[in-house]
Amino acid sequence: MPSLLHGIAVPFLRLTRKHRWASAAGLHAAIAKAHEPAPPPEGAVRDDSLGFPVYTVTAGSGGRSRRLLYLHGGGYVFEIAKQHWTLITQLAERLDATVTVPLYPKAPAHTWRDSLPSLGSLVTESVTVMGDSAGGGLALALVHQAIAAGVVPRRVVLIAPFLDATVSSPESVRIDRIDPWLGVDGGREAGRLWAGNDDPARLEVSPLFADQTNLPPTLVFVGSRDCLAPQARDFAERGGPVVELVDQPDLVHVYPLLPIPEARPAIDRIVAFIGT
Repeated sequence: MPSLLHGIAVPFLRLTRKHRWASAAGLHAAIAKAHEPAPPPEGAVRDDSLGFPVYTVTAGSGGRSRRLLYLHGGGYVFEIAKQHWTLITQLAERLDATVTVPLYPKAPAHTWRDSLPSLGSLVTESVTVMGDSAGGGLALALVHQAIAAGVVPRRVVLIAPFLDATVSSPESVRIDRIDPWLGVDGGREAGRLWAGNDDPARLEVSPLFADQTNLPPTLVFVGSRDCLAPQARDFAERGGPVVELVDQPDLVHVYPLLPIPEARPAIDRIVAFIGT
């Protein structure tokens, strides 16, 4: 059974987030009122050489043990939020890691073509590629791009990933009624904006439809009150034994990033997975 704090979060999310994703019009209205990116933690180093900000967050102990690349969520239309930086900082410290965080250009002013190709320079065989929500979709697309170029990253971690920009699963429509955060119609519009003039089903935008047979070890988290849950389950089935799916009943979208008790064991599992 979900915790009391999770139970409190559900009506709060429905009040403050659901309207953004309930329709295409709702999404565009939210985009028009969108906030600037949340400021990075003190000590983060900025690099603009890719044409957009890329921050490096390093553990106080030096960040020598691990390298992470984190792609933040936000439906490809919203900027990085405080909870992203909180998780990134926590992972850096617990893993003695250096975390690279690109603030990639957002739709509708930009599409996947403005960031995915250049992000490839950040992927090496020693890095763990990680992302949440839309950042999870971008992370998997980036992994496939890297593998095609002969570079297989060390690990992959996806938190409630947006892997099918067309939101084609009929099960997502059913879950929409109990999801207090996301909606099918808004999700499809976000996918259309990110695709630009391209087909939203193309692999760079909807990496669920790519060949998943050559992936490195991959850890995926999802909750059953999330419209994106069918995508995560489908991906885990396609990926086979290298994909470990943590599918939690009654939990909401990106629950490991929320200030609720259910986040702690999820983060512990991520740390153990990356640290192995």
